[in-house]
Amino acid sequence: MSHWEPAKSQQIVSMLKAAQAITPTTGINVKFLSRKNLSSSVRYLGTYDGVYYSDDEIFNDVYGYNSYEFSGKLTKYFPGIVQLSVYSEFQKREYDKRIALDLEGLPFPDNRLREDDKFSYGINLKKNFRIANKLQPISITLSWVNIANSSNDPYYDYKSQFITLGISQSF
Repeated sequence: MSHWEPAKSQQIVSMLKAAQAITPTTGINVKFLSRKNLSSSVRYLGTYDGVYYSDDEIFNDVYGYNSYEFSGKLTKYFPGIVQLSVYSEFQKREYDKRIALDLEGLPFPDNRLREDDKFSYGINLKKNFRIANKLQPISITLSWVNIANSSNDPYYDYKSQFITLGISQSF
């Protein structure tokens, strides 16, 4: 059994992005993004046994927090249409209605709201292949990502690394 109510969230998102070619085959971009909630509603998904999960636990609910982020990426094209990208991102999240809990699930004595500092960086390698002139190229992407999230809610304090391999084609 699930319960869902329409979100009543409003948010102002501001972004500033700059990009510049360094050489004919190398470019860099930087970005600043800010999210400020004017109103925020927390949505929940319930189960038959009475357990409730908020959208933020299941998805990245961007309406559940105010944030700002800084990111940068360096991209280099090599002969044979191979693209190499190196990037990093820092994101500061301040949750509107999410009390930080200890590892036993109890609020801290000061009833502080959850705050996260997330730092990630990674490497992408992409190669396009054309198998027929009438079709869009097939892209193969190999990525490595490292994430470190520091939170005042110890349940959300984590480090993670992963490698992905993707194949895509536009139609």
